Amino acid sequence: MNLSEEEIIEIIKTYYSDVNSQYAILLNGEWGCGKTYFVKNKILAEINDSVYVSLYGLSNTSDISKKILYSIMNKNMKINKKIKKGGKILGAGYRSFSSAISSIFKIPLPDAKSIDATELMSNFIDVSKKLIIFDDLERVNIPINEVLGFINDYVEHKNVKCIIVANENEIEKLNIDNNYELKIISCLDNNIEYGEKKKVNSWQSNDTVTKPKIEDIKKRVNKTYNTENKYKLIKEKLIGKTIDYVPNLEKIINNLLENHVKNKKYYEYLKSQKSLLVGTLKKDICCNIRTIIFLLNEYEIIFNQIKKQKYEEKENRILELTFINTIHMSVLLKNGVEIKQKLNGAKYSGATSFTDDGLQKMTDYFTAFDFISDYLCSSSLNLSQMKKTLNQYITVEIENALPNDDPYFNLEAYWELEDSEIKEYLDKMIKNFHYGYQVFPKLLRIISGLEVIGLFPDYIEQLVDLMKKSLVDNKVDYIDFHTMLNDQKTVDVYNEYSKEFNEIINQNRSKNSSDTIVTILLSENWGEKFYNLYIKNNVIHGEGFLNKLDVNLIIENIKKCPTKDIFYFKYTIDNVYHFGNIRDFYMMDRENLELLIKRINEMNKNKFGKTKIYALDLLTETLNEKLELLKTGD
Repeated sequence: MNLSEEEIIEIIKTYYSDVNSQYAILLNGEWGCGKTYFVKNKILAEINDSVYVSLYGLSNTSDISKKILYSIMNKNMKINKKIKKGGKILGAGYRSFSSAISSIFKIPLPDAKSIDATELMSNFIDVSKKLIIFDDLERVNIPINEVLGFINDYVEHKNVKCIIVANENEIEKLNIDNNYELKIISCLDNNIEYGEKKKVNSWQSNDTVTKPKIEDIKKRVNKTYNTENKYKLIKEKLIGKTIDYVPNLEKIINNLLENHVKNKKYYEYLKSQKSLLVGTLKKDICCNIRTIIFLLNEYEIIFNQIKKQKYEEKENRILELTFINTIHMSVLLKNGVEIKQKLNGAKYSGATSFTDDGLQKMTDYFTAFDFISDYLCSSSLNLSQMKKTLNQYITVEIENALPNDDPYFNLEAYWELEDSEIKEYLDKMIKNFHYGYQVFPKLLRIISGLEVIGLFPDYIEQLVDLMKKSLVDNKVDYIDFHTMLNDQKTVDVYNEYSKEFNEIINQNRSKNSSDTIVTILLSENWGEKFYNLYIKNNVIHGEGFLNKLDVNLIIENIKKCPTKDIFYFKYTIDNVYHFGNIRDFYMMDRENLELLIKRINEMNKNKFGKTKIYALDLLTETLNEKLELLKTGD
């Protein structure tokens, strides 16, 4: 059960007033959940004789003593300004750091000049009635066990009440991460007995130890160096209570809406969707305030643009889907996940999940859009991409939806039907095949399930053939085959079918791309069109480029086109081959690249203007650079 802030404060007040309690309290919480804010603004306000110390970046225990000393001095009513890092203190009439120490702690000035912070805290200052709060334990540059030993001295020998504020998940990572590479190397030796079960080949008389897996090596490191256990042993001795700080998401959201959202329309929308926001964040196990602020700020831009498009009765649905998408993807991004890989080049996906597991619950999936992923990664919203993606989604998923009485819907729960009913519905679907590619993944899900059961293989074959024919006839070049399946056998069959379908789709995509390229070469402003095709639609990338072009047509275009087109063609070349290892992806372009350079060099440029000649020189230079990259390794 999660404790409220009020309940946590009462526990700490009881602990502080208990003279017999000789232990520390661990206030545990995820990074960004607001625990530091809670400590500074609630706990410090409730307990007057409390001292706050951040351990962030401290490199030895002497630094901790200084931090405690400075915090006590800053808390003293005689001090009206903070101590500077250099040791000088401002305000209250003190001329030096030592004079302040002498006055505040009643130490003779000569002695105060020669006493360091550690000695002062050990021998001169009574902290037994104070509550010392140590924050950022996982961010200290001192071995954790050493820090805990230091704090334990205050608890056990000075009778000080101590609260340690930390993200315990990160503490355990730090313990093992120190010199991790060396630890791994040392644990690769199979001659050391690690207590692992040896694998025995039955045909051999002696035990044969296989190469350890990565997980085995990690276990070896943990066992050999035992840092995690050492931490737990010290923790058991020092920490009497562990309190998990889980912020109230609803309160956080309310606070953020009131204090951070200035756009009235956006504020009203967020207010109406508060339960959706809270529910989605809980599903993602996210209470990081910085992440929430980030996603609210980012979605405001998307929200404003959707409002401008006037999607009318479809607007609410579009807003809901894009909002959920932004929440999920923001959490993924802030957790260090490469979110661009989630869509794998798709414009949108109706079944995106946090994991790549094919066996997900329906509630794990959400609809994701490419423009949102790109926007969150680049901070630049491509409006053209957004309009195109949303229009496609509306057309495919909303406007072309099947009627409610279609036999497809009867087959969605095929396992509940009798054989005769299934046969009847399949027969109707085959005789009146009117299905667009948008429902093909759903149809394949049904077909795969029926095949696993062993029902009506002839009907299944006919239906699959009709779907494949539709792909070819309609030149379909994209389908998202992510779907929700809960049976591994069905998953395997489904994957085989989707592989066959994708082969047709890839052929269509390649042909469509080639047809588009030929059309561009025969049109005006060809250079600029090539540039827009690559930059805005990403049609060319990964499928070869120059291998699809007719070099003769390019040369003829260069002879008669304005200088601008040559520059745009150069920019296209720069963007297509923008990385160093193009040899791994574009070797098929080498022949046409060499030919194009040769033909440009042979061209009679006497009738060209100087800017056109200059543009051609730059283009040739770029082409030669890319050719050298393709030749690397010959």
